[in-house]
Amino acid sequence: MSDETITPETAATLHAEAIARRELPAWIVFRDEPDYPGKVIARFVIDTPTTSVLVADTLTELRAMLPPRLTVTERRSADPLDVVEMWFDARDGRR
Repeated sequence: MSDETITPETAATLHAEAIARRELPAWIVFRDEPDYPGKVIARFVIDTPTTSVLVADTLTELRAMLPPRLTVTERRSADPLDVVEMWFDARDGRR
């Protein structure tokens, strides 16, 4: 299954819909994925990773594309090396 590059508007819609369904959406940021050399991507995750991705040239550009009201969690040593950071909804008290 191939990825779908989405717009920031679509990202916000997907995120809001997941919140409305009481799911725990997240955005996992990766650098230099094989399909995206030289790029930074954010993959939308609910229970498992989806095919929806935001793609940017820099981390700063990518962060500006993410839905509003998110909070960042830095990469942990147990995470895969290509993971840069993870973003979760700041309104969700279930974390």
